[in-house]
Amino acid sequence: MLFGVLILIYWIVGIRTLSLFTLSLCVITVLGWLDDTVGDRTTKGFHGHWRKLVKQGVWTTGMMKAAGTSIVALILTLGMQHTWVYSVLCWFVIVLCTNVINLLDLRPGRALKCSFGLWLVLFIFGNIYTPQAAEIWIPTLISAVLLYREDVQGRLMLGDTGANAFGFALGTAYAFYAPAWLLCVAAVILVSLQWTAERSSITVWIERLPLLRWLDRLGRTP
Repeated sequence: MLFGVLILIYWIVGIRTLSLFTLSLCVITVLGWLDDTVGDRTTKGFHGHWRKLVKQGVWTTGMMKAAGTSIVALILTLGMQHTWVYSVLCWFVIVLCTNVINLLDLRPGRALKCSFGLWLVLFIFGNIYTPQAAEIWIPTLISAVLLYREDVQGRLMLGDTGANAFGFALGTAYAFYAPAWLLCVAAVILVSLQWTAERSSITVWIERLPLLRWLDRLGRTP
């Protein structure tokens, strides 16, 4: 259902042609949907999925999602008119952002709140006010706003389907429209969040910081 809502919104707002980004978003959303519906819930984290592939030869849906996201992000960044180092950085941000927003979807509203904050930073410092950029941010933010109330009050969960889609759109926007310094800052933050999720818990760190704890609980139904 969520997959249909996301794609319908992209079509309604005027993106009726199957651009490379729209096709990529469809692939990412389908991979997330597969992980939601038939995924192995006993395997956690990238290391867990990787270990299962290496030791048992089993391709979990989580590993397929990681591989698919990497390939799609690579296709998107291959056409960038930059040095290969900068293109690799862009690829890295897209892949990590897709996964990190998904990792944040453990509490109602958390993933969308983080997404809104990162979009705000991009609007302040990025070159986001172009027709090409609008193809990404207009439908993404419309979708997020429409889903936010249901999500933050716990009546709907984004799951891998929604969180991966929102993370992929956000990461793509940063890769293409953020200045180099902001892209580097985003990469550092994403790596830190990924490392925290793998080694300990993002929730534990949020609970330790009063401001983050307040923002995390804001709007949530007790």
